[in-house]
Amino acid sequence: SDWGARIACVRQNATDSQADAALSFWTGANDANATEKMRIAMNGHVGIGTTNPSMDLCVKAADGGQLSLETTDTALQDGDDLGHIYFQAHDSDLSSPPANGAIIRGEAAGNWDNSSSYDAPARLKFYTQNDGTGNGMGKPRMVITHGGLVGMNVEAPTSELEIESSGAGHNSISLWCANSSSGDPF
Repeated sequence: SDWGARIACVRQNATDSQADAALSFWTGANDANATEKMRIAMNGHVGIGTTNPSMDLCVKAADGGQLSLETTDTALQDGDDLGHIYFQAHDSDLSSPPANGAIIRGEAAGNWDNSSSYDAPARLKFYTQNDGTGNGMGKPRMVITHGGLVGMNVEAPTSELEIESSGAGHNSISLWCANSSSGDPF
């Protein structure tokens, strides 16, 4: 009889005389034979749905890998946090690593209605750290609203694309043609 679940040590390379090994996690349902669902490779890469993860975290599925960031809040209101993606580093020159270089934040853009899974307005906020000692993450650099409006240096855009200058001398938009021989904007 097959086990419904197991954790196994798996050789990374059957022809290798080294003890290179991975940890694999197997599960099965309804008394079916267990199949491998997740692997931690010898290089530390984690694969879900793959036995050969090519990145630190690789999620693979026939219909595309999916990642879910969910809140446990059951009464979402405008401004409530839905999740963050942090881009961090442990640079030795930093006074207190890790430091956030960029953040993508999902947040509720109004009260969510529990009677419909479609009444869930949300916005994305994109933050980047400036070069210096001040905190550049206090205000998002870009926002995409629940209505599809985009604001750059504008938290509540009122048109399809709204751009606010970040300071003196930054009050223009340039479009460049990649095939231009002169390099002049058009």
